[in-house]
Amino acid sequence: MTRFAPWHVGGKSLYVASILRNKRLVALDVRKADGQRLVRELAAKCDVLIENFRPGMLEKWGLSYKALSEVNPGLLIPRISGFGRSLP
Repeated sequence: MTRFAPWHVGGKSLYVASILRNKRLVALDVRKADGQRLVRELAAKCDVLIENFRPGMLEKWGLSYKALSEVNPGLLIPRISGFGRSLP
């Protein structure tokens, strides 16, 4: 929604530019081996990885907290889900 907020310059939202200032974005397909490898590389260099997939998906892709904490023992992984961990 923020990308469509008013105040655009050159086709880009000034609001989005202000909230994403000094941030880098990357899109990965974590269903593929290359995407999983890149997640591991990035996890080794970051403090926090915020996960918002369905419960159990990181584990399915071999990217569980246990697996990622092996490359970065201080890594924090908060999990966000609109469904909770106990619902079908």
